Amino acid sequence: MLLVAASSDFRTVDWPIYVVFLLLINGTMPFVVEVLPHFGLCLPELAATLGFLYIGGPPIAVIFFLNGMVITPPLKRRIHAEEETAGPMSRFADWRNRATLDYITESSTFAIGLVVRWFVASSIAGTDLPITNAWAILAAEASGYLTWALLSVLPFYPSRGQSRTLLPLSIPREVFRTALVDMALLTACTLTPFVFLISYGFQSAGLLGAALGTLAALAPHFISKRLIHRRRVVEEQNDTLEALNRELQQRERLSAIGKTSTIISHQILQHLGVIGLHADLIHHANDENDIAALRKGVRQNASAIEQSLEDVNRVLQDLLIFSRDQRVNLYEHPIVPVLEECIVECENEATSKEVFVEHRVRYDGAANFDKLKIRQATVNLLRNAIQVSPRRSRVILTAHVEGKELRISVTDQGPGILASEREKIFAPFHTTKQEGTGLGLTISRIFAEAHGGTVVIRDPLPGEGTGATFELRLPGAALSTTDTQAVAALRRPE
Repeated sequence: MLLVAASSDFRTVDWPIYVVFLLLINGTMPFVVEVLPHFGLCLPELAATLGFLYIGGPPIAVIFFLNGMVITPPLKRRIHAEEETAGPMSRFADWRNRATLDYITESSTFAIGLVVRWFVASSIAGTDLPITNAWAILAAEASGYLTWALLSVLPFYPSRGQSRTLLPLSIPREVFRTALVDMALLTACTLTPFVFLISYGFQSAGLLGAALGTLAALAPHFISKRLIHRRRVVEEQNDTLEALNRELQQRERLSAIGKTSTIISHQILQHLGVIGLHADLIHHANDENDIAALRKGVRQNASAIEQSLEDVNRVLQDLLIFSRDQRVNLYEHPIVPVLEECIVECENEATSKEVFVEHRVRYDGAANFDKLKIRQATVNLLRNAIQVSPRRSRVILTAHVEGKELRISVTDQGPGILASEREKIFAPFHTTKQEGTGLGLTISRIFAEAHGGTVVIRDPLPGEGTGATFELRLPGAALSTTDTQAVAALRRPE
């Protein structure tokens, strides 16, 4: 109805305006920027339509609508037919290549926005032309954009999915929000100044000035198209980078699985070989010999089998600990009894190597930590120190507080660790020993980091030793700063 009413305003004297407008909108039709999937903006065409609306009046809306129904479809089909052979044509967007009903609906809503603009502008300008009144153009543009925004979200567009709105609301919210900002900048902040430019060109140089003002809109078209192209290139590069990161992570996981399988298989097969050897010795024991000697040999072989089974169990425990969830349960625990339990757990290893474990008490207060995890971390540090220490040497275990940070230190008398190697030894499965999975130090650091702390390696202090000192640091764990000067050797293998 609005378009029919607008048709009554056609004037024969304005035919040059209508012809120039037709030439401009069809000549600029290929210059489309796709800001959303299957939704593009043709800035020069929009600039020509809005600018000439205030020059030619409501008939411009009718011409735009009829042009879309009669002239645009054949021209569009010709353009698409030449896409494969015509290089420049290959960049034309196909956002208007939809069913006839879709295109009629979109063209109708666009024409309605134009009619609303003219009604507002003419109401404010009165008997004068709207191009002579800047406030009339501004009010009309605001009303037109508001009308288009309202019509674009109403569900009467065919073939638009469940939402049936003009804008593709099914795309991700962040992408949609970014695209809306882009469209707002490209339309309200770009087209409105060109509307004034076209109006000024018409007043100063007639139709030629209006046409040149329209063609000037090609500049922001190419700029915006270039920027959008760069953004898409960056998005594609980000997608590629994410895919490569996922592939790298997958390969790292597979590599870790392979390395884990190799180490675990080696350790288990080694201990199974020992078990098989001692079982064979028991099976083929000569019962004609002295019974006491036979019993002694059986006990020794059984003890060796028991030790190998214990080693296999430790390998599997390390693997389970490494792969389990690292959530912590913080409770208040006295430090000295926990460290004593750690020394008792390592007593057999210390005895077999004739290594003395000395506990120097410098802090006998309490702290907040997960007892199972901190005890396991400390035991791993003690075992590592015992393994690298020579026979008849000593390993020193201390605990002290700096501020609110609890520090548990284990010092050995081994060969020490080069500064360049101090981070490498915390890597999973890194080991220089024949036995072990290489997970002990890794687990200690993981447990410390679960408490917000870490494990560091430093040189021993004077009087501590000549090897290396592993220091487990737990920030904010200490509840008091009671410090004693007592030095006690709590555990010494005999």
